[in-house]
Amino acid sequence: MKNVVFLSVIGFANVPNILNRYINEFSTKYRSTTISVLKHGKYEMCADYIMAHMSKLAARQTLMPIFQSADVFIFCNEIGYVCSDYIKNWFPDLCDLVKDSTLIFYQTNQPKTKYSPLLSRYDLCIFTPDAHSYYDGDAKVFIPGCPVNVPDDIDVLLNNRRNSGKIVVSHVPSRPEHKGTDVINEVMKRIVSKYDNIEWIYRTGLSYEEGMNIKRMSDIYIDQYTDGGGFGTSSIEALQFGCITLATMHNVTDYESYPITNIEYKDGALYTLLDKLCGMDKEDLVDEMERVLRVVRERYTAEPYMKYFEQEILDAPKTSINRTGFIDQSLSLLI
Repeated sequence: MKNVVFLSVIGFANVPNILNRYINEFSTKYRSTTISVLKHGKYEMCADYIMAHMSKLAARQTLMPIFQSADVFIFCNEIGYVCSDYIKNWFPDLCDLVKDSTLIFYQTNQPKTKYSPLLSRYDLCIFTPDAHSYYDGDAKVFIPGCPVNVPDDIDVLLNNRRNSGKIVVSHVPSRPEHKGTDVINEVMKRIVSKYDNIEWIYRTGLSYEEGMNIKRMSDIYIDQYTDGGGFGTSSIEALQFGCITLATMHNVTDYESYPITNIEYKDGALYTLLDKLCGMDKEDLVDEMERVLRVVRERYTAEPYMKYFEQEILDAPKTSINRTGFIDQSLSLLI
């Protein structure tokens, strides 16, 4: 078995934790370990190891063999952004420890800076769609955040939706200022005034469970309407319930077949799209939801997704790039 190591700044609340779990469950070639630099509230228990809970001696003794054994070493998000003391003082030899690994940079949220000088030091660069627009170069690989987990009772959910005369439209952003929420709300006011069978649900500041419950009961989910484009984990969560999921997708290239409906970023486009969807017969709308689920099951549930991730990401060849000083460069760019 080959070893994969995820190193992140603060825990593994979302994507790396999910990928770590699925690698260990589905891969016959790889096993995975997650290491978090800092502790961060409820997220800290997601990592296998947390540097902030260790002494320097314990960290060196425990983590050095893990670093050295990594066949694939994945830096997640803004590594170095707040952890220079731990990395530079505890592991100044990290470059040497991982010099024989395939090095991957994995950005799963909006970064604080542009990355071109930094990313030339890695064998592979991965972005989720809502982070890709912050990179001013050509990422070698570009994938959505994580596999989609279709619930066991999805057929019951779809049947209930088919029998309901209402069309439920929802938008539950964690950060409304980054999602075009003001425009979305204004457009939905017009839609609600035009159709009497629309239930509009807008909430923010929800817990993960509360947000998932709203997506579970929704027919149409609006992720974001932004100039930057892309989509986030919120879209992926909505797809598992068969939602017709809307997002600005003009920066998404490698996953054009991902079953998310693109919103053109231009005047009137969002209203035109929602007017068309909300004016559909409910039976036809649920038929479209079933089509979405067929694509999700074929390509983006755990087993087919992890097969792709293993072949295209973990099996990527190590290049002959010069890694000298890349940790120092990472820190100086990101702090």
